[in-house]
Amino acid sequence: MIKVSVSNEIDVCIISPGLLETGTTRGGGCEVTDYNVALQLSKYFNVSIISTYTNKYEGTIRVNEHFTIEQVHFPALRNYPFKSKFEIASNHFLTFLYSFLVAIKILKLHKKNLKVIVVHNPQTAILSILLAKITKIKIIYAEGNLLPWIDPYILPTKTTLLSKIFHFYNLYFGLLACSLADKIRTQSQSIKEGMIRHGVNSNKIEVIAAGVETDLFFPSGALESCERTVMVGFIGRLTEIKGVNLLLEIVKKSVKELPNVRFLIFGEGPYKHNFMGLPNIEHLGAVPRNELNRYLSKLHIVLFFQKELGRAEIEAMSSGKVIIACKMGEMTEMIKHLESGILCEPNSREYIKAIKDLSVDSSLRRKISKKARQTVLASFTWDIIGTRWMSLCAELIEKKEFSKSI
Repeated sequence: MIKVSVSNEIDVCIISPGLLETGTTRGGGCEVTDYNVALQLSKYFNVSIISTYTNKYEGTIRVNEHFTIEQVHFPALRNYPFKSKFEIASNHFLTFLYSFLVAIKILKLHKKNLKVIVVHNPQTAILSILLAKITKIKIIYAEGNLLPWIDPYILPTKTTLLSKIFHFYNLYFGLLACSLADKIRTQSQSIKEGMIRHGVNSNKIEVIAAGVETDLFFPSGALESCERTVMVGFIGRLTEIKGVNLLLEIVKKSVKELPNVRFLIFGEGPYKHNFMGLPNIEHLGAVPRNELNRYLSKLHIVLFFQKELGRAEIEAMSSGKVIIACKMGEMTEMIKHLESGILCEPNSREYIKAIKDLSVDSSLRRKISKKARQTVLASFTWDIIGTRWMSLCAELIEKKEFSKSI
């Protein structure tokens, strides 16, 4: 490992995309990923994350010798995940205000010989991107969302005029960020292919998946018997993009078709009220990440309804859970059917059949559970993902002692 010299210089600065603080147990997916990426990069570089604050503004928080959190004078959201469309809209407006303070912070960090910034949300990071271009700071645009590059919905969704405007708005700023960035990191191959279809230079793009803390998410007391109650979980925001309509259909039909199944729903969202009054669910809301594995240990099966393998899916697999996912998009390449998970067509009939089959076949559950954990250990640990981030940053940072070591 390279010895990083302790100094006031900053090699890499990661800009949190929104109004959640970093380094806590409630952060969203992007904030969790940023924090773990920074921990890995701090083995090689001096790293900072620009973030909002909770309760009290502290300025600079030192995580280790080479990793600091640089707070801006902007309070973090108190309510997350969002429970209504109004909260979602308000967040977009407030994030623009936050972006101005981030740009000011970038100017200050430039005096510390800042070499690379990592940005996510192109609309709110555009000021920082432009400042980076002017001051010769390198730019990595990190994209973890399917929109606007490919259609993320597993079921046909009505397209309103407002959603069309929002799509082109996102696409314009996304393409602008891609054109100005020196490197682009995508979370999946499907996002990369979508970018290329929209004219983005493929030579700029590196695919680096989300990672998982395998010491935090691990098999613990997995339930073997399904004789009485089958525990099925769902982890994610209760929105259409997460497949909430299909989940609702499955839950409703299961009242009669799967009377021994109980659903645990982890997450909040504007569609929460649709599940109220159903007799076979328990709504846990947003569970702190440091407690999530304890709740996962109660589950036999976890349902997902997306086209790509995201952080929640990887965490469930790391915990040795049997996941049922859609036979669509990148899932067909990342999940081996009946080995590391179950793949279904996006309809309630197939999902219900898969739940029923798994509930009576304990040997299949054990086989998939073991293979799921092995898959994560082979491809998604932070040591593996961190090395890929290190290589990406190394291409942009001129550091003689680093170059010699690799």
